Amino acid sequence: MANYQTKAGLSPSQNTLTYRISTSDVEKFLQDKMNIVVQKMRDEGYQVYTTKSDQPEIRKYNGPNIDVNLIGINMSSVFVPFTVILPMDVIVERKKKKKEELSIFDPKGSDGTLNLYLPIARLLAAYSYNKEDTKAFFSPDWRRARKIPNSVTPTLKYNATPKVQRVNQGKDEVVTLMLDPIRMFHDMLKMEDNRADFHVEIVDIQRQREGEFLFTVDRVLNKKKKNGKGGRGLVADITRKMMGNR
Repeated sequence: MANYQTKAGLSPSQNTLTYRISTSDVEKFLQDKMNIVVQKMRDEGYQVYTTKSDQPEIRKYNGPNIDVNLIGINMSSVFVPFTVILPMDVIVERKKKKKEELSIFDPKGSDGTLNLYLPIARLLAAYSYNKEDTKAFFSPDWRRARKIPNSVTPTLKYNATPKVQRVNQGKDEVVTLMLDPIRMFHDMLKMEDNRADFHVEIVDIQRQREGEFLFTVDRVLNKKKKNGKGGRGLVADITRKMMGNR
């Protein structure tokens, strides 16, 4: 029997490539990634852009470990994005907002709201909603496919970039960011010895308790085109799904 174990240590429920992935599984996968990034920042340093030069400086990270907390947000029966909750230690610098805000993932840290350590920002960006995605939030077809009302669009857009939130009755602050389950599951279901092009489909979502969900996810091989050049790529597939097309 073929070995279908993935990078995240998950195996299919049956001989088909159907997996059951919990929110806790996702949190552990992201925590493992964060641990690697933080250790690399300690060993090799990280880039820092300054106003003095366009060339980055390399500095060593001497801060604490970064604990990852992740919860599912029940937007509808078919749409449960993740929210990652991080300590304030991920912030290099915090500034007042400027009139024109740039991306939080700008390497030069010119956002004006939060400057995250660049390696951490890049890690989160791999699973975050990008600018094209946030445009799709305003698409009636996209919302209809996810059974969410127009009224939640501003909330989705707001949480698509890192924000400082007060918790524990305002006593503490954390950094939060909404993450895309499709991007996360796609990375989790990659196979070390199998580089076949595939996409993932969420076929069922079961709520276990507050913030904890069990997802049934299909890992589907992309069909090759008749000209032999291969199926559509991941970006095209995500765009298709974001626009509500099957």
